[in-house]
Amino acid sequence: MAGFDYLSRTFSDPDLDRRRLLIDKQAGQRAYVEALRNQADPIAQGRDWAAFAQSQSAQALKLAWHTCKDSLRFVKDFEASPDPIPGLFILGLGKLGGQDLNFSSDIDLVAFYDPATLPVPEAAGRTHISAQILRRFIKLIDGHKSGAFVWRTDWRLRPDPSVTDLAMSTDAGLDYFHFQSAPWRRLAMLKARVIAGDVQAGQRFLQDLHSFIWRRNLDFSMVEEIAHLKHRIHLEHPDLTDQRRVSHDLGSQNGFHLKLGRGGIRDIEFVANAQQLLWGGRQAGLQTPHTLTALAHLGTLNILPAPGPLMAAYGFFRNLENAVQAYDDGHHHKLPETPERQNWIETVMGQPFSQTLDQVGEYRHHVAAAFDRLFEHAAPPKTTQSLQHAGTLGFSERRSLELNAVLTQIDQHINNHATPEAALNTLQTWFRRLKGLSAYMRALQDAPDLADLAIGSVLESTLITKLIEQSPLAIDCLFAHRDLLETLSAQALIARGQDLLDATSGFDSRLAALRTWINESLYLTYLALISGKLGPKQGPEVLSHLAEGALDLCAQVTAHELGLARLPFTILAMGRLGLGQMAPGSDLDLIFVLDEEAQLETGSRAVSKFISTMNARLAEGRVYEIDTRLRPSGASGPPTLGLSSFSEHQLTRAKTWEHLALTFMRPLRGQWHGSAQQAQRLMTLKTQVLTQTRDLTQWRLDCQLMLRRLLEQRIDQKDLGQGEVKLATGGLMELEYLCAAKMLSDPNLSTHEQAAQALGLASIPKTQRQALQSQRLHGNNWAEKTPDLAEKFQDSCQTVREATHALLGSPETYPSPHDHEETPVLWV
Repeated sequence: MAGFDYLSRTFSDPDLDRRRLLIDKQAGQRAYVEALRNQADPIAQGRDWAAFAQSQSAQALKLAWHTCKDSLRFVKDFEASPDPIPGLFILGLGKLGGQDLNFSSDIDLVAFYDPATLPVPEAAGRTHISAQILRRFIKLIDGHKSGAFVWRTDWRLRPDPSVTDLAMSTDAGLDYFHFQSAPWRRLAMLKARVIAGDVQAGQRFLQDLHSFIWRRNLDFSMVEEIAHLKHRIHLEHPDLTDQRRVSHDLGSQNGFHLKLGRGGIRDIEFVANAQQLLWGGRQAGLQTPHTLTALAHLGTLNILPAPGPLMAAYGFFRNLENAVQAYDDGHHHKLPETPERQNWIETVMGQPFSQTLDQVGEYRHHVAAAFDRLFEHAAPPKTTQSLQHAGTLGFSERRSLELNAVLTQIDQHINNHATPEAALNTLQTWFRRLKGLSAYMRALQDAPDLADLAIGSVLESTLITKLIEQSPLAIDCLFAHRDLLETLSAQALIARGQDLLDATSGFDSRLAALRTWINESLYLTYLALISGKLGPKQGPEVLSHLAEGALDLCAQVTAHELGLARLPFTILAMGRLGLGQMAPGSDLDLIFVLDEEAQLETGSRAVSKFISTMNARLAEGRVYEIDTRLRPSGASGPPTLGLSSFSEHQLTRAKTWEHLALTFMRPLRGQWHGSAQQAQRLMTLKTQVLTQTRDLTQWRLDCQLMLRRLLEQRIDQKDLGQGEVKLATGGLMELEYLCAAKMLSDPNLSTHEQAAQALGLASIPKTQRQALQSQRLHGNNWAEKTPDLAEKFQDSCQTVREATHALLGSPETYPSPHDHEETPVLWV
């Protein structure tokens, strides 16, 4: 066919290396055209063609270096290195990086060098020499004015192309992307892949760039940025002059631009890329440069329901685009209008050209509808209510019109609040820290039920207000995990945490991801409790399982950082976690016991690293605050101990207060810490301690002394306020202390529930735990919101005081530290 004469042309280029590359490219083109005629899979062809371009690029860079190095007097000797050029690498972007290259695509390239490994002294000018090598590379691979080319190269996506040379140091590159680049650079770098040069240096660079591209927090503004980019392309691209006149006409396919036209390839890519940039920081499966892989995973996650039509359209358009370009190796994207070219399209597509046009129209409708759903926001209502607080909250008049519905909801919440001024101040504080505020408000406007929940809860709950002040972007979970609001479970929350860790790279980033996840998980749990979607019985269970999951995820991060398969210790949950009755805002009382085969030094290092990972305060707070003062050595000793030391201490040296704490103890097991055998040994020790007969005279005096300290130092403080639950006289602390004391006096009691039953307090723990939950969520005015519960709580406190007197006598009779000195437990 005459259209393929360009494949049989000869060259007279004196550059032998370039000639060989051209000959190889021609052979590849012939094979490609033959595959097109045989209706080969366009996606497989795109992958194979990208691999071929990568191979030729890597070869050309190596040739360029060896051509240049003899004239570069200052280059260090590096012949022993396995890399072509240590430290210098080229990234492929666009369809080359996405392994989806067209028949006649440009290849989008950027280059960087690692100053630490590039074999060029600093004084010699590393940027200059790297650029010399790259210019030789371009001469080899891109013909420019000389005519024939191996691959057209495009370097315009490099940082500040108008003022920078072809290469930039990795340090300068990271500084640029993280601190100076425009938002659309994330879109460009999404497909970055090392295609030539020092692969390890390139991978390190991309690893350091990971947090720039894949952000944990939802950046709705990126969706707007892509929509704006699409609008600019439509207005300014010279190839779209004709289509601008009929921009919304999907019925005519004449001269349709397959890549940039409405409903075309770029629209499909933008739908996929926008969702990747929005959700990819939370889902590792979306961190792919390949468009079809991304679309498929978006469908699996139900972020993009039924992606099949978009995937089919993408494959069809890509095949058609390749056919258009293969006719004369031209960089064309428009449907042909001449008979010769249309006949060629019929040959490749295996059907009449008119049928191809019909399919184009059908697919364009699918693509345009999907694009509009994601990018085109509803117009402002024709009539709007007068907004009272929009300006105070930082919204311009124009934004107020666009966001009238959600801002009207906010007005109503503020005006209905008991103290409107305080409510306004709370929202002002939150909104000032909410990056991309308008985009968030637009998302809430599209989901009025979530808007009511988000705004109402932050004004109603002091705990949520505190959490939002610490982590304003916790609201992301309303969109990321909306499905969990109806059927919240700790298992589902923990699975999302694992997804977030899997999608995050590097210890520091994973550390921050843990905090993001726990803040969002607690936020969802508190919302479910306030809205009644989670009952008072399920709340403590979910919070306890969530804390256990956080410990295991933290153990995973710590183990990876230390290079361990798992952490060599068992975590003993004490206090509220040990009971499985965590309340909102509870910290974690923990003891760490080494595995029997573990070395003390290794175990102590692992525990210290684990505690710092959990406890270190970052911008979004701690994962959980950990308290280890219940260990035998208290706050001053080593962080961990062996099982034999722990057992010996509990049986021979422990005092009564330590055994009171032991009644709460529960060994935890996770994938990354603990073992079944160790847990069994520890539970056997607990049973032995609690069932062994002790001197009851000592028990009574010790329990009275300890309770006196609690009464004087904590429970009977005058400034607790009327709404206090845990530290009130007869409140939850006294109740749990009383149950623990009862267990030590009666070997037949093995749980706090049994002890409460024996004390005649069977229903009291439930009431007091509900009251604590209400207080933690709503603050000390919780009684006003739940008056019936408050009345039951007051009655329960009186019942607990009576039980305390019955078991331990009146507080007036308790010994003081001067009258009674605690000694290790006396066994009978």
